[in-house]
Amino acid sequence: MRLSPDFEAFAEGYERGGNQVVWTRLVADLDTPVSLIDVLPTVMELVAGTPTNPRWEGQSLVPLLTGAPGDFDPRPLFAEVTFRPKLQEGARSEEKEWRPIFDALGTEEKVGFVPESKGAHGSSALWQETEGSAEYWKALEGFLDRYFPRVNKN
Repeated sequence: MRLSPDFEAFAEGYERGGNQVVWTRLVADLDTPVSLIDVLPTVMELVAGTPTNPRWEGQSLVPLLTGAPGDFDPRPLFAEVTFRPKLQEGARSEEKEWRPIFDALGTEEKVGFVPESKGAHGSSALWQETEGSAEYWKALEGFLDRYFPRVNKN
């Protein structure tokens, strides 16, 4: 897997002290649940070849990115949702993933939105060029109006 920038260019940028973006092309598994704690070990393996440190809780995602998922040790992931109200949305195909957690939330201050269209994942669902973006905007505005009504200050 090719990493951009390469290590030498990254090291030069690091020495200059500037912020840098490191990227690669995803070639494999996008379905295995992972966590943000896996980002540091992944970047370290891609940039410096050192995926682990005893102080890190995460694990490198390089096996998933390179198509060798047998080298990745899946573990249970837990989500804690303590904020209310909750708006849960996603692409139509994602509902089976989030619905059980959403249904178990101990609050009535929640809205689950499943688009009529195929939909999209994340904030791109609101982009004008995304199919069905008007549906997402309508759901978001309804959620905000319900739980955060506008106050006329005049």
